[in-house]
Amino acid sequence: MASLDNKIAIVDANGGYFAAEPLDAPAHERGVTHALASRRSLWQFINPKFSRPYSGAMADTPLFDVLAPGLSLAQAAVRTRFMVFFGAENSPQLTKALARDDSVVLVFEPEPDRMDTFLEQVANPDMARGKRFVFSGDINTFRRPLSRLLPQDLFDAGFPAFFQQKNWPEAYVEWAEEIMEQLEFLYFRHRVYPVISQPNQRGLPLRPMQRGLFFDQQKHLYENLGRVHEAVDLRALRKAYSGRDAVLVAAGPDLVEKLDFIEQASSRAVVIAVNSALKPLLAAGIEPHITLINDAGLVAEPSLTDVERLESTLLVAHQYSYTGKDSFRNLSFFGGQLKELFGPTPTFRYYGSVLTLAFAVARFLGCSRAVFMGAHLASRNPWGLDYAPGTTQGPGKRLEKPLTHAFPQLYPVRTSHGQELYTTPNFRDVSLWLRDEIRSAASPSGAGLICVNTSQDSLLSGPNIIYDPEPDVLGRSDMHELHAQAVAKAREDTPGNRAEAARFLNQEQERWLGVEREATNLLDRNNREHDLEGVLQTGQQLVQRFDDSGVSYLVQRFSEFSNPHFHAAFLTGKTNEKRAQGLEYFLNHVARMADYFAGLAHEQGKKLGPA
Repeated sequence: MASLDNKIAIVDANGGYFAAEPLDAPAHERGVTHALASRRSLWQFINPKFSRPYSGAMADTPLFDVLAPGLSLAQAAVRTRFMVFFGAENSPQLTKALARDDSVVLVFEPEPDRMDTFLEQVANPDMARGKRFVFSGDINTFRRPLSRLLPQDLFDAGFPAFFQQKNWPEAYVEWAEEIMEQLEFLYFRHRVYPVISQPNQRGLPLRPMQRGLFFDQQKHLYENLGRVHEAVDLRALRKAYSGRDAVLVAAGPDLVEKLDFIEQASSRAVVIAVNSALKPLLAAGIEPHITLINDAGLVAEPSLTDVERLESTLLVAHQYSYTGKDSFRNLSFFGGQLKELFGPTPTFRYYGSVLTLAFAVARFLGCSRAVFMGAHLASRNPWGLDYAPGTTQGPGKRLEKPLTHAFPQLYPVRTSHGQELYTTPNFRDVSLWLRDEIRSAASPSGAGLICVNTSQDSLLSGPNIIYDPEPDVLGRSDMHELHAQAVAKAREDTPGNRAEAARFLNQEQERWLGVEREATNLLDRNNREHDLEGVLQTGQQLVQRFDDSGVSYLVQRFSEFSNPHFHAAFLTGKTNEKRAQGLEYFLNHVARMADYFAGLAHEQGKKLGPA
């Protein structure tokens, strides 16, 4: 534990003390004990099937859990080793938590004087055990947000359990709740989101295996390699729009009200549309300068499907995302992967939503201001998110029933304008991540990329974010010409390596033909022979090889494959007959997937010519 240097964050490998200005609140007599905080938990709004997602020895280990009111510290410690205390009081509960070698302990105190007194009283060995972080004062005045102060590995200890000092002052309730929400979402970001999002959501129960690309990414990789020689060099656009406004267009329900503004602004500002907003813009006769896609899932494909060829729009796509076949004359990639095939490509900081990518791209282009359009990240509908007319998502489902305050109801959020909105846990986390990113992008003097949010029903608020429903767009009315020049410069170089891509696709075709042979050979043997135990033994070895090579991970998102069915039948089946059925189910899907990938690699390789 580092020593205190007042008003300066001191951190070492074991923990840190962060001190800020005290909150302005009257003195209040507090209790001398801590108790589990009674509050609405994020975990109530996540599908409970993900609460225990593991197989084998970890089957009973909770990824998250809703702790019952009145639970003691010892009872909570059975479920998690991450303890958070509000109120710097040397209570029996905090003393026991600090004495645990295996626990992470965070202490938040709004009054720095109380924190100083607590640190004088507490035993130094307890504070030196490691993973001890204490915060005093208003956390919003720290130079860096909480998300940048806490090491990611803290969250390996489990989900945070919150203990609050008895007789907690009413004046500090909102301050404490804000911190609790931030900590829950930091745990969600680092531990829960990777399980419930596309890469693993169809892989329950999770078992040890090689996890590389998932099926959707692999498909799009092969398709994009077939166009690698067409892609222009996105690096040429770095700072190409310096000092200009960027209009960042998302697909929120009020987008239809913003179309006239976007059309008028397009002569002065670079219009950057997320993929789901493209079709509503085109339907209104507006061709954005740039369209972005980073979602690698098959579910994102319809947003770029059946789009008539666009001559001026530049599609900025992740290397593993769908690129709309021939809809875009101008295509560029980012992601920094497979440089020997794609050539050098930029990388961006983004998270959870293409909206965060839009902000990163605006910074990359050198823009001085980002104007968000349709960036709601939430809805007034508690049962489904609403999107703009003309999008592939459309309005969310509406149910006439009382709120349940639990999944599948959406997570409630009160905005800076006082509205009660509802959103997915992912989108709430995105709003917090983007708020911190915008805050961190500002210089110590407060300068940085200014952000304007034009939507009131939105989660996007915070430092350096201004609400203005009709902002003036600045700059000369030469944006279309400037954009054409920038894209023409980018077209001077196509960094992709056509010959290497062709060789790679040829190798991939052969690899998948080999996988198909392995799967079909064992299927044929099972049909010919009656040696069930021998087939199962060979099958166990083959499944393990596919686990180790990433094939098992890929098949989890192929077609209608059900990993829970396979797990119950083959991996935990009680009879040889049941296990044989599970093995056949698995191998049939692997063989079909391998045949599909071999054909796709061959098809894309032909576009590139001989290897």
